[in-house]
Amino acid sequence: MNERSVRAHAPLNKETNMAILKLDKHDEDKEIEFELDYLMSLTTAQRFEMMYQKTMEILILSGRTNADRKATEVIKRQ
Repeated sequence: MNERSVRAHAPLNKETNMAILKLDKHDEDKEIEFELDYLMSLTTAQRFEMMYQKTMEILILSGRTNADRKATEVIKRQ
């Protein structure tokens, strides 16, 4: 998706300064292109930070935190 079409269908959100895709009809291809354009605009550090935040969000929502995990165990062979 070129830059002009992203702007036409994706006005900036004033609160987050991020583009929001607005379509009249469901179009999965445009949604995927929009998402890929957004991800490619981020730096590697920003993408890793986003992945880390989402991982922590999932752990919190699932009720698991670092304190809830089991410590590693040493298993001796017989």
